[in-house]
Amino acid sequence: MPGGKAVAKSIFRHYTKGQKVINHRKGNSVRRHTKDNRIQIRMVKRKDGTWKVNLDIKRKRIYEDIHF
Repeated sequence: MPGGKAVAKSIFRHYTKGQKVINHRKGNSVRRHTKDNRIQIRMVKRKDGTWKVNLDIKRKRIYEDIHF
C-alpha cells in the first residue's frame, strides 16, 4: 500500500486510540502492539535506510496484514 511509514503509523494511532501500547525494540526493528495483540505494527529498517512496515489488524474473524 502506498504511503509508507507515516501512513502506517497514522492508521495504527487511529486504531489504538485510548488503548495501552507496548513497545519492543530489537536491533533494527521496532514492534508496537496492544495488550491483547489485536493490533500491531512492525517496522524494520533496511540496509539502504528505508523502512519495511507491516500493520496487522485482527477484528473478530477478520485478519488483515497490510504491507507498506
